Formats: sequence, structure tokens, C-alpha cells
Amino acid sequence: MTEQLTPKEYLTLQHLADGKDHGKSPDSLTDAQYYSALKSLKDKDMVYAAFVEGGEVYAAQIKTNGKAILDDLSDEANYIIRKLIKKENITDDQFLLLKVARDNNGAKNVFGITNDVYKKQIWSPLIGRGYLKLERAINSIVITPLGNRFLTQIDKDLAYEITSNDKTNNVSSSEYANTTTMPKENIVSRPCIKINEEHRKQIIEDIITANHFGHFKDQNGNPFNDKQIIYAFAQFFDDEKMKDFATSKEEINSANVELVKKMCPLFYNDVVVTNSFVEKIKSTNTNTETTRIAAEFVNKKLLSDLSCKKPLWEILHNNNLYSAKLNNWCKSINTFLK
Repeated sequence: MTEQLTPKEYLTLQHLADGKDHGKSPDSLTDAQYYSALKSLKDKDMVYAAFVEGGEVYAAQIKTNGKAILDDLSDEANYIIRKLIKKENITDDQFLLLKVARDNNGAKNVFGITNDVYKKQIWSPLIGRGYLKLERAINSIVITPLGNRFLTQIDKDLAYEITSNDKTNNVSSSEYANTTTMPKENIVSRPCIKINEEHRKQIIEDIITANHFGHFKDQNGNPFNDKQIIYAFAQFFDDEKMKDFATSKEEINSANVELVKKMCPLFYNDVVVTNSFVEKIKSTNTNTETTRIAAEFVNKKLLSDLSCKKPLWEILHNNNLYSAKLNNWCKSINTFLK
């Protein structure tokens, strides 16, 4: 039995159906609705989704479970679409042309078509209704705002009808067998690079470390946050476990970034461990507890025993995280070292 979806969840899955990353919401949903639907679908294991602070969607992609749901509903969806467009006196071919024009920024090379019947029956009526317009300069038919609104309304009507709990139509396969299908885009192949399972954690840590030292920038020269850069690498490697890490990882608090950069070399350049140490000492109230935590990291071989004295004390002292003098720090930490 197909899992019940909400209209907004169905619209989101349809938006992601091409298998590409989509950080931007579809026309049929607001940014807030898209964010909410993705959070819900992620909980249902139907999509990958990465979010940045403030509730903004960075990237989203459909998973196998999400594709399976759409496949299960495809026959019913085709039937509903044909019923909806028939009410608007739109043929299957006209609907397909509208979708192509919208999804591909125009239907190209239509002026090379010599079939007058095609012109009169397919795109001329749509131009007459204001859904399409001719752009001879670019040899294309492009969709108008009115045409976009028409398709958006069809998308919404389909979503509400297909997710309705009150379904009275049992559709036979013969009723939708001739429904027009959308052409698939050609995908350029690329080398398949797989990550060694044993080294994935180290690769992720290296990416985070490089990111914190400013090695990655976007086209405007702005830095990425950790989730964004890990998700980008996960996309390149097509690595599901890395994607899961990116979408579940908690962000390093922006207030800790500079401190983590300074301390990172003392913790064998492990950004994750360094951030964990910073979070712990910031939650303490006493000098003694701070030294105990530092010694704990040394005992676990996470902090260099050569760096845990003066180098670490200087950073903590200069950032008002340890108030006593160096001699007190050294004596105190020695009592906790094993």
C-alpha cells in the first residue's frame, strides 16, 4: 500500500523527480512550504535534504523510496492530468508542449516544423490563449506568465486530488495507456569515483578542515558552511553515506569558528574533535573543570601531550576561558593526566 502523502509533499517529490538537486522551491510552493515538506519527507526517508541556519533549503534530491512512491502513483497521476486538462480544452500534445517550454526555458527549433496541422492544432491555439509566445530571435516558443500559472494550478489540483483520502475512481490501465509522457534529458556520463569505506570519516574530516581554513569559496568569493561543502562533495562522489552525514551534521557554532581554527593544530588538525572540546569547556564554570576536560582529551589521545600545556593555556587564557596563570594550569592538568 502506498504511503499517504500531503499535497505539499507530493508537489515536492514531483519537483525532485528529475533526480537533480533543487535548493529552490517550485512555483507551486512557497519557500516555507517547501522547507516544511522536505523536513517531513526526509523523516520518511524519501529525500536527501540539506538546510542552512535560518530554515533555508540548501539542496534536496529524491531518494529511491521517493521515486518508488511516484512510480506507484504514476498511473493515477496520468489519469488525473488528462481529466484536468480536458476540462480546460487542452490536448495531451499541447500539455506536453507547455511542460517542455517551461522546464527547458523554451521549446526549440519549432520554426523548422513544416507540418501546418501541427502548427494549427498544437501551438497556435496556445499562443492565442496567451500561454505561449513566439521568440523568433532565439528560434523558440517560450511560456508566458499566464502559461506558468496554468501549469502551476494543474500541479496543485493534481496534488490535492491524488493525495485525497476520499477517492472514488478506480482507474483501469486502459484509461491511461495513451497518456503523453515527458521526454527524458540526455545525461552526460562522468567517471564513477567511489570512496573507500575505511577512509570516508577521514575524508570528511579533511574536507571540513580545509573548509575551515578557507580553501573553498563560491563564485562570489564567499565561504561555505560545513554542511554545504560536504553535501557538494557527496554529490560529486554520489555517496549516500556522505549525504546522510551532511544532512544530519550539526553546524559548528559561528562563534566558535575562529577559536576552533586556532586550536585545531593542537588536536591533530581534527576539526570535529576540536569543536567538541570547545563546546565542552564553554559549558564549564570553573578552571579545575576546564583542566580536567583537557586532560581527558589527552588521555584519549585526541590532544597532543606536547601541546596541552603552554600552547593550549595561551589560547584559553587569551579568550577568557581560563583565568589562572600558566603554573596553575600545568599543576592542575598534571593531576588528571594518566
